Amino acid sequence: MTIRNEPRPTHRTAVIAIDLQSEFIGADALFPVPDGERLVAEAVPFLSRMRELGIPVIFTAFAVPDARPLGRSTARFGNPRAHRYPDAALLPGLDIDERDIVIEKSRQSAFVGTGLDLLLRRLGADHLVILGVTTHSCCLATAIDAAALDFDVTVLSDLTACPPVPAKDGLPPMTADEAHTAALQLVAYSSAQVATSADVLDALRPELAR
Repeated sequence: MTIRNEPRPTHRTAVIAIDLQSEFIGADALFPVPDGERLVAEAVPFLSRMRELGIPVIFTAFAVPDARPLGRSTARFGNPRAHRYPDAALLPGLDIDERDIVIEKSRQSAFVGTGLDLLLRRLGADHLVILGVTTHSCCLATAIDAAALDFDVTVLSDLTACPPVPAKDGLPPMTADEAHTAALQLVAYSSAQVATSADVLDALRPELAR
């Protein structure tokens, strides 16, 4: 898997870490992602490397305060705990830095109702690197919206993951791997390039990634 050949200027790149939360990752997760613990273990050093390169790191949390109604997509899960605290809390082992930005979102896309677009433009970013969960929902929705807003988008195949998809509305179920692969295929077709974290490091100032 390759990323575009030209070196990336680090000052035009931002990383968005999507929904690394207790409700998706861990023994008590509401919607457990099978590969979640491995993903976090590998994402933490990658994010540390991004900070060393001066690249902004933005965490999102799918969190709907109790006083606000759930969105239609969340209501389809039929679980009143979905996206509510304490399940919506970001994982404690993420090593969030004081330079990082944390955004709460109440919809699948990190761009809906958050001001993320304006923030990224204030940062001067035009290339977004997306990692996190879930590949087939929030990562996919964020990547599609980012492309629609004319950002250059890279989705990390090794640092995204999702749970299995149950049968619904007459459609067959999908395993976690099937859903993950299908989401990457869709985003690669329409909205972003798909690459590994190693590919991104090689493309971002290769002399610094050694």
